[in-house]
Amino acid sequence: EGWEAAGPSEGRTLAAVRLHRQLALTEWDRGRFDVAIAHLKAGMAFLTEGSTGRSADQEIADLHYAHFNILSRLGDLAGMADTAAELAAIGERLATGRARAEATLAVCSAYLWQGDIKNARESAERVLLAAESFSEGQDLDTCCRAHVMLVMVGMRIGDATIVTFPGEL
Repeated sequence: EGWEAAGPSEGRTLAAVRLHRQLALTEWDRGRFDVAIAHLKAGMAFLTEGSTGRSADQEIADLHYAHFNILSRLGDLAGMADTAAELAAIGERLATGRARAEATLAVCSAYLWQGDIKNARESAERVLLAAESFSEGQDLDTCCRAHVMLVMVGMRIGDATIVTFPGEL
């Protein structure tokens, strides 16, 4: 997706960014945290060297989301809040369901980590409502992650009835 619109050098840049993101997540899983962060920074450096447009914005969003996940694993609440805010701005700029959902899930997770259960629940419910409007089958993963967030909220407040299914909100 987006390869047709990207010029030859931009296509290679976006492929390199995607590779750095995947390597960052792989290195994290291997327990090599410094190497993971270095790959994220390298991916960002590729994007700041001149890639612009929708494809680059989506790659920036994907890198920020990977960075957010690593920060959450580290328990870096301030970094999570900053990255969630950046994701929200990118989601608005891209104006796609996926980008907005990813940003809202990050914001939801940051709220949950901060103990702001009310806003965490509202964010997860917004993602579920938005995911229902996606094209059929477009993003089951987003729905599942929103449900996981609702389950986590329910566990925090001791309310199993908080979990809803599409169409019940």
